[in-house]
Formats: sequence, structure tokens, C-alpha cells
Amino acid sequence: MTAIVGVLNKHAVAIAADSAATINGVLGRKVLNQATKIVTLSKYHPVAVMIYSSSSFLGTPWDVIVKLYRDRLGDNDFNSVSDYISDFIQFLTDNHFFSSDTLQKKHLRFQLFKFYQDVEERSIAQIGGKVTDSSKSYLFNTIKDNLNALKALYEQHSQCEGLLSYTFERLQEYCVDIFNDLYEYIVNKTGAPGELFDLAKYVFYLLLKSSRNIVGYTGLVFVGYGKEEIFPSLMPVNIAIAFDGALRYYYDKQSEAIISENNSAAICPFAQTDVMETILTGIDPSVKNFISELFSKSLKAYSGLVSNTIKISNQNTVLSTAIENIDISGIKKVFDDAIDDAIGKQYIAPLVDTVAYLEKEDMADMAESLVSLTFLKRRMMSSEESVGGPVDVAIISKSDGFVWIKRKHYFQKELNHQFFSNYYKK
Repeated sequence: MTAIVGVLNKHAVAIAADSAATINGVLGRKVLNQATKIVTLSKYHPVAVMIYSSSSFLGTPWDVIVKLYRDRLGDNDFNSVSDYISDFIQFLTDNHFFSSDTLQKKHLRFQLFKFYQDVEERSIAQIGGKVTDSSKSYLFNTIKDNLNALKALYEQHSQCEGLLSYTFERLQEYCVDIFNDLYEYIVNKTGAPGELFDLAKYVFYLLLKSSRNIVGYTGLVFVGYGKEEIFPSLMPVNIAIAFDGALRYYYDKQSEAIISENNSAAICPFAQTDVMETILTGIDPSVKNFISELFSKSLKAYSGLVSNTIKISNQNTVLSTAIENIDISGIKKVFDDAIDDAIGKQYIAPLVDTVAYLEKEDMADMAESLVSLTFLKRRMMSSEESVGGPVDVAIISKSDGFVWIKRKHYFQKELNHQFFSNYYKK
């Protein structure tokens, strides 16, 4: 797991990342503490990328891919950070996503079966956790209902930029062997009707097209300056798999930050953000959700109490039923909006206003502290220390470019002068 953050104002952008990486091995999970999560995108220009969630793409480490791109880019530059992103995605496509067709299909097959088996397991739990011959038809109907619910959900989501023109017919043609395996599993093995197989295929297609994170996705946070930009930008892109010449990626618009005349500062945490959000908002996200749900349950309990009191006192069943069935979602929304408004005015706005005037050193300290506090909380808890290791910190500014403030090295600098002397050679 990971904790990374970007702190931006009109002077510069400070970025920080921990070094923990969680490995899922045959014998269980293991946390390593020397992962590289900040990589310069160019040797010559002020732009970099931070990496969170999966550290590899179809088996190839992201830091390897980024450094290969950096070598190909050379001293070329682009007008904006978004132009760097477009060129980087084209680089992935031109290099066949650094993987064979066989490997791409293997990853796609995993995603398909993971998707369907998750729906199947959830449906089995809904019918009581046990499947018998007499309950199979009930199970299949439950799976169908869950698939239809997901279908409606995915259809409402925005679509991945990389799959906008990708059709269901094209997926069926590409996945003949994979869908045959799914048919064997759903129809021949479990005895489900063929319509369930057809529905599962289409809902999986909608999942691929939707801007929802899937297993093994990577968040790439591009940050810095384009040639024509005088203020920094931070633009996250979520990338998952590639298949049939298409890359599944989408821009995380809600998390991006573009400094401009109308936006003087921003603080952007990613991955494990609970501790940072607590500091920024004054309340732990889980506590906030608990309060919101408690308020909703209390309203329901109160309406039920009033309803029963009326029913007992004057036998007015019509009025008691109306009170009991009051839709409290609107009241809950007003309550949640009031909390968000108070948080924005009393915590976030004053903090962001202060960040707007920070100098580079203070921004670096802030970014490092946010990551370090996340590590401290994980260390003090009984759960897995999924954030840890050395904290890498860097400052990117228009005038000075990319400058490391703190950086771990896997080698001693004084013994490797040739590395630094060769760094800028083409």
C-alpha cells in the first residue's frame, strides 16, 4: 500500500511518498520498504510522476516503463502536463503495452472470472451461504438480480477515455476462448441458464468501459509544468489493463489540481488518505461516515417511535403509517451538506489559504509530515504497517526544475560518480 501527496501553490509543488510495498506471495502478505514511487518524467524539464496502488503494469514495473519513456523523450518537452500524459499513453500503445497478446489475454481472463465469481459469492451469501439442488434456481435469480443492478450502476458511470469507441462485438470477437471458458463454468459446471452467461458477458463489458477501479489498477499522478504553464498542475490517471490494442485508462478529474489565477493552492493526497484527510478536515472520514449513518438511523428510530405512539393513543393507523414511511434521505442530505460546509469553512479553506503563501521549504516539510503521520498511525495500530520506509520528498518549480529534498538510494553516491556523469548523456 501507499501514501503519497502533492502540495501546490503558485511558487512550486512539493511531492512526497513513502516506500512501503505490499507483496501477496504464496505464503501470505509481506511488506517491503524500499519501493520507488516518485520518478522524474524528464531529465531536462520540470515534470514527474508519482505511482500508487499496483507497482507494475501487466508484469512490467512502472518505474522501468517511466524511465524508458524518459530516455525516449530526451530533451523534448510539451506545452502542458496533459500533453505529457497523452504522449506517455501513446508510448505505451506503440510499445504494445510491454507485454505479449498471451499475457494480455491472461490478465483479461483473470478480471472476467474475478468479476463473475465475486457476484456469485455475494449471491450465495444472500441466500444463506449454502447451495443445494433445490436452491439453485433461487441462486441463479439472485445472481441475475445482482448483475442487473451492476448493469444499471455501470451505465451511469462515465466511460474510460481509452475505451470510448470499443464495442461489445469487438470484445466478443477478441475473447472467444475466454468467453468459452466462462460458458463452461457458468452453464456446464453450475447448470445456470444461458441467459445468465449472456448477461454476465455484457455487464463485464460495461465494467471495462466504466471509470471504476478494478483489481490491479495503478494510479499515475503526473505533476509539474508544461512549457507554456507558469503554475504547476497535478493530474492523476488510473490505468488497469490493456487488450486488443486498447488501454483501459481514465483521468481522475475529481482529484486533479491546476493552479491558476482562481486557484492559488491545493493539497492532494492519494492511496491511504485517512490520516491526511483527518488533518485537513478536522475529522476522521470513518467517524464522519459513522455520524452520518447514526443520524439516519436515529431519525428512522424516532419516526418509528412517534408512529407507534400515535397508533397506540388514538388508533390513527393512516397517520402512523405515513410518519413511519417518511423519506428521510432529504433530511440526511441537509445534515451531510451542513457538516461538509462547516468543514470547508472552518478547516479546509483556512489551511489552503495558508498553503498559498508557503515557501518551497515549508511546502516540502508539510508534504513529508503528512506522509510521516500516516506511517506513525499505521505503526501504532495492530494492523499491517502498509505505509512505511523512508519518505522521498521533492520540489518541482518552474525556475529550478525538479529538486530532491530527501531521497533514498540503493547505492552510495560517492562510489558511483560514473552514474551522475552519464545521467544527462543521450
